[in-house]
Amino acid sequence: VSGMIADSVSGSSRNTHIVMTFVIHRGKSWPSFVVTLTSMILAVCLSFVVLKRSHVVFVPVWLILSMSIIYPVLTMMKYWQEELQRKKVRAMFGTMVSKDVLRYLEKNPESFSLTGHKAEVTIFFSDIAGFAGISGSLPPERVSAFLNRYLTPMTQIVMGRGGYVDKYEGDLIMAEWGVPFASKDHAVQACLAALEQQEKLTELRPALKAEFGHDIDVRMGINSGVVTAGNMGSDRRFSYTVLGNAVNQASRFEPANKDYHTNIIIGEETCRAAKDAIETRLLDRIVVVGMKEPVAIYELLGRKGQAPPDKLRIASLYVEALKAHWERRWDEASDLLRQAMKLDPGDGPCSTLAQRITWYRANPPSDGWQGEYIRASKD
Repeated sequence: VSGMIADSVSGSSRNTHIVMTFVIHRGKSWPSFVVTLTSMILAVCLSFVVLKRSHVVFVPVWLILSMSIIYPVLTMMKYWQEELQRKKVRAMFGTMVSKDVLRYLEKNPESFSLTGHKAEVTIFFSDIAGFAGISGSLPPERVSAFLNRYLTPMTQIVMGRGGYVDKYEGDLIMAEWGVPFASKDHAVQACLAALEQQEKLTELRPALKAEFGHDIDVRMGINSGVVTAGNMGSDRRFSYTVLGNAVNQASRFEPANKDYHTNIIIGEETCRAAKDAIETRLLDRIVVVGMKEPVAIYELLGRKGQAPPDKLRIASLYVEALKAHWERRWDEASDLLRQAMKLDPGDGPCSTLAQRITWYRANPPSDGWQGEYIRASKD
Protein backbone atom coordinates (compact mmCIF):
# COMPACT_ATOMS: atom_id res chain seq x y z
CA VAL A 1 0.00 0.00 0.00
CA SER A 2 2.82 2.34 0.97
CA GLY A 3 4.45 1.68 -2.39
CA MET A 4 1.24 2.45 -4.24
CA ILE A 5 0.86 5.69 -2.31
CA ALA A 6 4.46 6.63 -3.04
CA ASP A 7 3.98 5.87 -6.75
CA SER A 8 0.77 7.89 -6.77
CA VAL A 9 2.46 10.83 -5.10
CA SER A 10 5.40 10.55 -7.51
CA GLY A 11 3.01 10.49 -10.49
CA SER A 12 1.18 13.49 -9.12
CA SER A 13 4.51 15.25 -8.79
CA ARG A 14 5.30 14.63 -12.48
CA ASN A 15 1.85 15.83 -13.48
CA THR A 16 2.35 18.91 -11.33
CA HIS A 17 5.60 19.66 -13.18
CA ILE A 18 3.79 19.47 -16.52
CA VAL A 19 0.87 21.62 -15.38
CA MET A 20 3.09 24.20 -13.69
CA THR A 21 5.39 24.45 -16.70
CA PHE A 22 2.35 25.18 -18.89
CA VAL A 23 0.93 27.71 -16.42
CA ILE A 24 4.23 29.59 -16.02
CA HIS A 25 4.87 29.60 -19.76
CA ARG A 26 1.41 30.85 -20.72
CA GLY A 27 0.53 33.02 -17.73
CA LYS A 28 1.70 36.47 -16.67
CA SER A 29 4.66 36.74 -14.30
CA TRP A 30 2.89 37.81 -11.09
CA PRO A 31 0.00 35.27 -11.24
CA SER A 32 2.52 32.58 -12.21
CA PHE A 33 4.62 33.40 -9.15
CA VAL A 34 1.56 33.14 -6.89
CA VAL A 35 0.58 29.79 -8.41
CA THR A 36 4.15 28.46 -8.13
CA LEU A 37 4.52 29.52 -4.48
CA THR A 38 1.09 28.10 -3.62
CA SER A 39 1.98 24.79 -5.29
CA MET A 40 5.20 24.53 -3.29
CA ILE A 41 3.37 25.21 -0.02
CA LEU A 42 0.69 22.66 -0.92
CA ALA A 43 3.41 20.09 -1.67
CA VAL A 44 4.87 20.56 1.81
CA CYS A 45 1.42 20.29 3.39
CA LEU A 46 0.71 17.17 1.34
CA SER A 47 3.89 15.53 2.64
CA PHE A 48 2.73 16.03 6.23
CA VAL A 49 -0.76 14.69 5.43
CA VAL A 50 0.68 11.57 3.76
CA LEU A 51 3.05 11.00 6.69
CA LYS A 52 0.31 11.42 9.29
CA ARG A 53 -2.39 9.34 7.60
CA SER A 54 -0.40 6.66 5.79
CA HIS A 55 2.96 6.74 7.57
CA VAL A 56 4.67 7.25 4.23
CA VAL A 57 7.60 9.62 4.08
CA PHE A 58 7.25 11.91 1.09
CA VAL A 59 9.80 14.72 1.06
CA PRO A 60 8.96 17.15 -1.80
CA VAL A 61 12.52 18.41 -2.13
CA TRP A 62 12.75 17.50 -5.82
CA LEU A 63 9.41 19.14 -6.59
CA ILE A 64 10.33 22.33 -4.72
CA LEU A 65 13.81 22.40 -6.22
CA SER A 66 12.55 21.84 -9.77
CA MET A 67 9.85 24.50 -9.40
CA SER A 68 12.47 26.90 -8.03
CA ILE A 69 14.42 26.33 -11.25
CA ILE A 70 11.52 26.15 -13.72
CA TYR A 71 9.89 29.40 -12.63
CA PRO A 72 12.90 31.76 -13.00
CA VAL A 73 14.12 30.06 -16.17
CA LEU A 74 10.74 30.24 -17.91
CA THR A 75 10.15 33.76 -16.62
CA MET A 76 13.49 34.90 -18.03
CA MET A 77 12.69 33.24 -21.36
CA LYS A 78 9.30 34.94 -21.46
CA TYR A 79 10.86 38.30 -20.59
CA TRP A 80 13.43 37.83 -23.37
CA GLN A 81 10.72 36.93 -25.88
CA GLU A 82 8.56 39.88 -24.81
CA GLU A 83 11.54 42.23 -25.06
CA LEU A 84 12.22 40.96 -28.57
CA GLN A 85 8.55 41.56 -29.40
CA ARG A 86 8.73 45.09 -27.95
CA LYS A 87 11.87 45.83 -29.98
CA LYS A 88 10.13 44.56 -33.09
CA VAL A 89 7.11 46.77 -32.40
CA ARG A 90 9.33 49.79 -31.71
CA ALA A 91 11.32 49.19 -34.89
CA MET A 92 8.11 48.86 -36.91
CA PHE A 93 5.98 51.64 -35.41
CA GLY A 94 8.22 53.76 -33.15
CA THR A 95 8.33 56.78 -35.48
CA MET A 96 4.94 56.19 -37.10
CA VAL A 97 2.51 56.37 -34.16
CA SER A 98 2.19 58.44 -30.98
CA LYS A 99 3.93 57.36 -27.79
CA ASP A 100 0.58 56.44 -26.23
CA VAL A 101 -0.29 54.18 -29.16
CA LEU A 102 3.21 52.67 -29.12
CA ARG A 103 2.91 51.82 -25.43
CA TYR A 104 -0.47 50.22 -26.12
CA LEU A 105 0.96 48.12 -28.93
CA GLU A 106 3.90 47.02 -26.77
CA LYS A 107 1.61 45.98 -23.92
CA ASN A 108 -0.98 44.40 -26.20
CA PRO A 109 0.84 42.75 -29.12
CA GLU A 110 -2.22 40.55 -29.63
CA SER A 111 -4.21 43.65 -30.61
CA PHE A 112 -2.67 43.75 -34.08
CA SER A 113 -1.34 41.39 -36.70
CA LEU A 114 1.69 41.83 -38.93
CA THR A 115 0.45 39.15 -41.30
CA GLY A 116 -1.99 40.04 -44.06
CA HIS A 117 -5.54 40.50 -42.79
CA LYS A 118 -8.72 42.40 -43.62
CA ALA A 119 -9.38 45.60 -41.72
CA GLU A 120 -11.90 48.46 -41.76
CA VAL A 121 -9.83 51.65 -42.01
CA THR A 122 -9.73 55.25 -43.13
CA ILE A 123 -6.89 56.24 -45.47
CA PHE A 124 -5.44 59.73 -45.80
CA PHE A 125 -3.28 61.27 -48.55
CA SER A 126 -1.96 64.83 -48.67
CA ASP A 127 0.21 66.67 -51.17
CA ILE A 128 1.54 70.22 -51.56
CA ALA A 129 0.18 71.92 -54.68
CA GLY A 130 2.96 72.88 -57.07
CA PHE A 131 5.70 71.30 -55.01
CA ALA A 132 7.77 70.50 -58.11
CA GLY A 133 8.10 74.22 -58.78
CA ILE A 134 8.98 74.94 -55.15
CA SER A 135 11.67 72.25 -55.00
CA GLY A 136 13.08 73.33 -58.35
CA SER A 137 13.59 76.89 -57.14
CA LEU A 138 15.47 75.95 -53.95
CA PRO A 139 18.87 74.30 -53.38
CA PRO A 140 18.69 70.73 -52.00
CA GLU A 141 19.48 71.66 -48.41
CA ARG A 142 16.72 74.28 -48.45
CA VAL A 143 14.23 71.76 -49.88
CA SER A 144 15.08 69.43 -47.00
CA ALA A 145 14.64 72.22 -44.44
CA PHE A 146 11.36 73.25 -46.05
CA LEU A 147 9.97 69.70 -45.93
CA ASN A 148 11.05 69.24 -42.33
CA ARG A 149 9.31 72.46 -41.30
CA TYR A 150 6.14 71.30 -43.06
CA LEU A 151 6.12 67.57 -42.32
CA THR A 152 6.92 67.83 -38.60
CA PRO A 153 3.70 69.56 -37.45
CA MET A 154 1.57 67.65 -39.96
CA THR A 155 2.93 64.35 -38.64
CA GLN A 156 2.39 65.41 -35.03
CA ILE A 157 -1.27 66.10 -35.80
CA VAL A 158 -1.77 62.72 -37.46
CA MET A 159 -0.13 60.89 -34.57
CA GLY A 160 -1.94 63.03 -32.00
CA ARG A 161 -5.22 61.84 -33.50
CA GLY A 162 -4.18 58.19 -33.23
CA GLY A 163 -3.19 57.81 -36.87
CA TYR A 164 -0.43 55.64 -38.32
CA VAL A 165 1.98 57.46 -40.66
CA ASP A 166 2.43 54.89 -43.39
CA LYS A 167 5.00 56.67 -45.56
CA TYR A 168 6.38 59.90 -46.97
CA GLU A 169 7.06 60.34 -50.67
CA GLY A 170 8.67 63.74 -50.94
CA ASP A 171 5.93 66.10 -49.79
CA LEU A 172 3.24 63.39 -49.87
CA ILE A 173 1.95 61.95 -46.61
CA MET A 174 0.07 58.65 -46.48
CA ALA A 175 -1.58 57.75 -43.17
CA GLU A 176 -4.22 55.37 -41.85
CA TRP A 177 -6.62 55.12 -38.97
CA GLY A 178 -7.93 51.70 -37.91
CA VAL A 179 -4.57 49.93 -38.25
CA PRO A 180 -2.31 48.58 -36.89
CA PHE A 181 -5.05 48.14 -34.29
CA ALA A 182 -8.81 48.59 -34.63
CA SER A 183 -10.49 51.93 -33.95
CA LYS A 184 -14.25 52.50 -33.92
CA ASP A 185 -14.01 56.21 -34.82
CA HIS A 186 -11.26 56.00 -37.44
CA ALA A 187 -13.20 58.11 -39.95
CA VAL A 188 -13.90 60.87 -37.42
CA GLN A 189 -10.28 61.04 -36.27
CA ALA A 190 -8.98 61.20 -39.84
CA CYS A 191 -11.34 64.05 -40.75
CA LEU A 192 -10.53 66.02 -37.61
CA ALA A 193 -6.80 65.52 -38.25
CA ALA A 194 -7.22 66.92 -41.78
CA LEU A 195 -9.07 69.97 -40.47
CA GLU A 196 -6.42 70.55 -37.81
CA GLN A 197 -3.70 70.30 -40.46
CA GLN A 198 -5.38 72.97 -42.58
CA GLU A 199 -5.68 75.19 -39.49
CA LYS A 200 -1.99 74.65 -38.73
CA LEU A 201 -1.09 75.52 -42.31
CA THR A 202 -2.82 78.88 -41.87
CA GLU A 203 -0.41 79.55 -39.01
CA LEU A 204 2.64 78.25 -40.91
CA ARG A 205 2.15 80.07 -44.22
CA PRO A 206 3.55 83.48 -43.19
CA ALA A 207 6.70 81.93 -41.67
CA LEU A 208 7.26 79.61 -44.65
CA LYS A 209 6.73 82.51 -47.05
CA ALA A 210 9.23 84.65 -45.16
CA GLU A 211 11.86 81.90 -44.88
CA PHE A 212 11.52 80.10 -48.21
CA GLY A 213 9.72 82.61 -50.44
CA HIS A 214 6.73 80.36 -51.27
CA ASP A 215 3.08 80.18 -50.28
CA ILE A 216 1.78 76.64 -49.92
CA ASP A 217 -1.59 75.06 -50.48
CA VAL A 218 -2.14 71.44 -49.45
CA ARG A 219 -4.68 69.09 -50.99
CA MET A 220 -6.01 66.10 -49.04
CA GLY A 221 -7.97 62.97 -49.93
CA ILE A 222 -9.67 60.71 -47.39
CA ASN A 223 -11.55 57.45 -47.92
CA SER A 224 -12.82 54.60 -45.75
CA GLY A 225 -13.31 50.93 -46.52
CA VAL A 226 -12.07 47.38 -46.12
CA VAL A 227 -8.41 46.87 -47.02
CA THR A 228 -5.70 44.25 -46.74
CA ALA A 229 -3.25 45.29 -44.01
CA GLY A 230 0.06 43.76 -43.03
CA ASN A 231 3.77 43.57 -43.75
CA MET A 232 4.35 43.99 -47.48
CA GLY A 233 7.61 43.78 -49.38
CA SER A 234 10.48 41.39 -50.01
CA ASP A 235 12.29 38.97 -47.73
CA ARG A 236 15.01 41.62 -47.23
CA ARG A 237 12.85 44.68 -46.66
CA PHE A 238 9.20 45.11 -45.79
CA SER A 239 6.88 47.63 -44.14
CA TYR A 240 3.43 47.65 -42.62
CA THR A 241 0.94 49.14 -45.08
CA VAL A 242 -2.53 48.73 -46.61
CA LEU A 243 -3.77 47.70 -50.06
CA GLY A 244 -7.15 47.74 -51.79
CA ASN A 245 -9.66 49.78 -53.78
CA ALA A 246 -10.35 52.06 -50.82
CA VAL A 247 -6.66 53.02 -50.80
CA ASN A 248 -6.60 53.66 -54.54
CA GLN A 249 -9.67 55.87 -54.32
CA ALA A 250 -8.21 57.93 -51.46
CA SER A 251 -5.08 58.52 -53.54
CA ARG A 252 -7.26 59.69 -56.47
CA PHE A 253 -9.42 61.98 -54.32
CA GLU A 254 -6.41 64.06 -53.27
CA PRO A 255 -5.52 65.39 -56.79
CA ALA A 256 -9.23 65.73 -57.66
CA ASN A 257 -9.24 68.81 -55.41
CA LYS A 258 -7.63 70.64 -58.36
CA ASP A 259 -10.79 70.22 -60.41
CA TYR A 260 -13.05 71.75 -57.74
CA HIS A 261 -10.55 74.20 -56.16
CA THR A 262 -11.06 72.57 -52.77
CA ASN A 263 -8.65 71.42 -50.06
CA ILE A 264 -10.18 68.24 -48.61
CA ILE A 265 -12.23 65.63 -50.48
CA ILE A 266 -13.65 62.63 -48.64
CA GLY A 267 -15.42 59.51 -49.85
CA GLU A 268 -19.03 58.52 -49.25
CA GLU A 269 -18.22 55.90 -46.61
CA THR A 270 -16.07 58.38 -44.68
CA CYS A 271 -18.86 60.94 -44.86
CA ARG A 272 -21.39 58.43 -43.56
CA ALA A 273 -19.18 57.25 -40.70
CA ALA A 274 -18.19 60.74 -39.56
CA LYS A 275 -21.42 62.64 -40.29
CA ASP A 276 -22.14 63.44 -36.64
CA ALA A 277 -18.76 65.19 -36.25
CA ILE A 278 -18.32 67.09 -39.53
CA GLU A 279 -19.99 69.42 -42.05
CA THR A 280 -19.73 68.41 -45.71
CA ARG A 281 -20.86 69.35 -49.19
CA LEU A 282 -21.73 66.76 -51.83
CA LEU A 283 -19.36 67.61 -54.69
CA ASP A 284 -19.98 65.18 -57.50
CA ARG A 285 -20.20 61.63 -58.78
CA ILE A 286 -16.84 60.79 -60.30
CA VAL A 287 -15.18 57.84 -61.98
CA VAL A 288 -11.52 57.87 -61.02
CA VAL A 289 -8.71 56.25 -62.98
CA GLY A 290 -8.72 52.48 -62.51
CA MET A 291 -12.40 52.31 -61.55
CA LYS A 292 -15.50 51.68 -63.64
CA GLU A 293 -18.32 52.74 -61.33
CA PRO A 294 -18.95 56.34 -60.22
CA VAL A 295 -18.54 57.18 -56.55
CA ALA A 296 -19.89 60.12 -54.59
CA ILE A 297 -17.33 62.56 -53.22
CA TYR A 298 -17.77 65.29 -50.60
CA GLU A 299 -15.93 68.42 -49.59
CA LEU A 300 -15.02 68.49 -45.91
CA LEU A 301 -16.12 71.95 -44.73
CA GLY A 302 -15.45 71.87 -40.99
CA ARG A 303 -16.44 70.48 -37.62
CA LYS A 304 -20.10 69.91 -36.88
CA GLY A 305 -21.83 73.18 -36.04
CA GLN A 306 -18.75 75.32 -36.73
CA ALA A 307 -19.03 76.04 -40.47
CA PRO A 308 -20.09 79.66 -41.26
CA PRO A 309 -23.79 80.02 -42.18
CA ASP A 310 -22.94 81.56 -45.58
CA LYS A 311 -20.74 78.57 -46.39
CA LEU A 312 -23.55 76.17 -45.53
CA ARG A 313 -26.00 78.18 -47.62
CA ILE A 314 -23.62 78.11 -50.60
CA ALA A 315 -23.20 74.35 -50.13
CA SER A 316 -26.98 73.88 -50.10
CA LEU A 317 -27.47 75.89 -53.30
CA TYR A 318 -24.60 74.05 -54.96
CA VAL A 319 -26.07 70.62 -54.14
CA GLU A 320 -29.43 71.70 -55.60
CA ALA A 321 -27.65 72.90 -58.74
CA LEU A 322 -25.63 69.68 -58.94
CA LYS A 323 -28.78 67.56 -58.82
CA ALA A 324 -30.53 69.77 -61.38
CA HIS A 325 -27.56 69.38 -63.73
CA TRP A 326 -27.71 65.59 -63.26
CA GLU A 327 -31.26 65.82 -64.64
CA ARG A 328 -30.13 68.11 -67.51
CA ARG A 329 -32.07 71.09 -66.16
CA TRP A 330 -29.31 73.49 -67.20
CA ASP A 331 -31.19 76.77 -66.71
CA GLU A 332 -32.32 75.88 -63.18
CA ALA A 333 -28.83 74.71 -62.24
CA SER A 334 -27.25 77.90 -63.60
CA ASP A 335 -29.69 80.09 -61.68
CA LEU A 336 -28.93 78.28 -58.41
CA LEU A 337 -25.20 78.68 -59.01
CA ARG A 338 -25.62 82.43 -59.64
CA GLN A 339 -27.36 82.73 -56.27
CA ALA A 340 -24.53 80.86 -54.57
CA MET A 341 -21.82 82.91 -56.26
CA LYS A 342 -23.42 86.16 -55.12
CA LEU A 343 -22.57 85.02 -51.60
CA ASP A 344 -19.03 83.99 -52.60
CA PRO A 345 -17.87 84.73 -56.16
CA GLY A 346 -14.70 82.73 -55.54
CA ASP A 347 -16.38 79.45 -54.57
CA GLY A 348 -14.44 76.80 -56.47
CA PRO A 349 -17.05 74.03 -56.88
CA CYS A 350 -19.66 76.53 -58.10
CA SER A 351 -17.24 77.91 -60.69
CA THR A 352 -16.33 74.39 -61.85
CA LEU A 353 -19.95 73.29 -62.18
CA ALA A 354 -20.91 76.50 -64.03
CA GLN A 355 -18.16 75.87 -66.59
CA ARG A 356 -19.25 72.26 -66.96
CA ILE A 357 -22.85 73.26 -67.60
CA THR A 358 -21.69 75.73 -70.28
CA TRP A 359 -19.81 72.86 -71.93
CA TYR A 360 -22.81 70.53 -71.74
CA ARG A 361 -25.09 73.11 -73.34
CA ALA A 362 -22.85 73.07 -76.41
CA ASN A 363 -21.93 69.39 -76.13
CA PRO A 364 -24.89 67.46 -74.67
CA PRO A 365 -23.89 64.29 -72.78
CA SER A 366 -24.85 60.89 -74.16
CA ASP A 367 -28.23 59.28 -73.50
CA GLY A 368 -26.73 56.89 -70.93
CA TRP A 369 -25.17 59.70 -68.88
CA GLN A 370 -26.21 59.63 -65.20
CA GLY A 371 -24.38 62.77 -64.11
CA GLU A 372 -21.00 61.15 -63.55
CA TYR A 373 -17.77 63.02 -64.20
CA ILE A 374 -15.00 60.85 -65.64
CA ARG A 375 -11.61 61.95 -64.37
CA ALA A 376 -9.04 60.73 -66.85
CA SER A 377 -5.91 61.84 -65.03
CA LYS A 378 -4.25 60.38 -61.91
CA ASP A 379 -2.70 63.76 -61.07
